[in-house]
Amino acid sequence: MSSARFRIVALTAVAVVGVVVIGATLTGTSGASARHPTHACSAADLRPHLLESRPVSVGTIYAIGLTNVGPSACHTMSFATVRFVGADGKSLGAAMPSFSDAVGVFFPTPIIMGPKTLAFFRLTVDKGAGNNASCRETSYLEITAPAGTVPMRLPFKAAYCGSAYVIPVDGGVPPFPN
Repeated sequence: MSSARFRIVALTAVAVVGVVVIGATLTGTSGASARHPTHACSAADLRPHLLESRPVSVGTIYAIGLTNVGPSACHTMSFATVRFVGADGKSLGAAMPSFSDAVGVFFPTPIIMGPKTLAFFRLTVDKGAGNNASCRETSYLEITAPAGTVPMRLPFKAAYCGSAYVIPVDGGVPPFPN
């Protein structure tokens, strides 16, 4: 994807997220706490883990799971913030939000996560434009939940070449539908 087109997609993503977040309402299936969790999911509620990865023509797509380890339901919606961190502890860069990847197109939807419930997002890491000199090895990811402020760490060994994007958090479909 060209840099200009990528910026247009990213800006469109931010604009649509703003509209969706403003107009969203949370609904559930049973119980008052399930219908209207009192808090947004945070680092204290969630544990990140790598579900699986798949190579694609532009790089690799990683399915990152977020499990609610808290004692009660919480809600989430939109994009997780993902930063790539090197062995020296310095940030290498961040993934840009996107509504599509090689698997499909997704739009943010409200997700209510009960205890032990899994949600996920996909992270596409581009392999670079043939110049691997600019690529750096990551040590871990810093993942901040949508509406969160405290990042979670996930050990992550992959080459980061300066370009990556993330789709919105989802809970209703498998990360890689067959």
